[in-house]
Amino acid sequence: MTTAHLARGMTLLALFTLGQCSEPTSTRNQSTTSHPDLGAILPEAHAALHEAAAAGSLLNAAITRFLNSPDEPNRESAVTARHTAHDAWLSAWAPAALWAGNDIHYVAFRIDAWPITPGFLDTLPQYPQSGIVADVSLPLNVDSIQKQHGFSDPLEVALGFHAIQLLLASPVRDYNVAAEQTKRRRELLRLQSKILLGDLQALVQTPPISLGMTGLLEASIATLSEALRGDSRHW
Repeated sequence: MTTAHLARGMTLLALFTLGQCSEPTSTRNQSTTSHPDLGAILPEAHAALHEAAAAGSLLNAAITRFLNSPDEPNRESAVTARHTAHDAWLSAWAPAALWAGNDIHYVAFRIDAWPITPGFLDTLPQYPQSGIVADVSLPLNVDSIQKQHGFSDPLEVALGFHAIQLLLASPVRDYNVAAEQTKRRRELLRLQSKILLGDLQALVQTPPISLGMTGLLEASIATLSEALRGDSRHW
């Protein structure tokens, strides 16, 4: 995560807060609560979400290229695209809070859940039969993976940027050998990328939710906390 991405999110949060804190308008005989005009803020907020979705689309394309031709250059390109898309998301966390409202906690958990349990997703050298990849009794489709995400514990992460990064960290040979686990690892990565892109695009397509100051602050600060934690998890 770069300082520029965090600064952009903090700037948007400050603008949102100032808008929500506007003084009530009043006349001699009547006082009404103002409804802050966010007209100057919404275009920038929506642009940040568009950038995040566009970066997610490029990540999805890079992962598709890697899965179609699993070699080291394509893996490295996918890793780079993942970092770029993650940075774009971190720039968009404040707009995401405006758009998603009280659902931001759910949205952020799907997109950027951390920490994760590696053995929940994939095999480990000491546990070669661990994780979703090895569990052949679990069908791999959008519905099943979404249900596995945080199934019984928040550390059981199956979706989002960090789950994708874990699979991309596997050596290329883990995507080339003829084995059932190879097929499942490839399918899991494909599904993760597809779901992530869908979540980012859904934010762009959803009208912003009108939150009160308290709700907006709670949603934005919660997302900011995740972004700050990202400063130590940008891997």
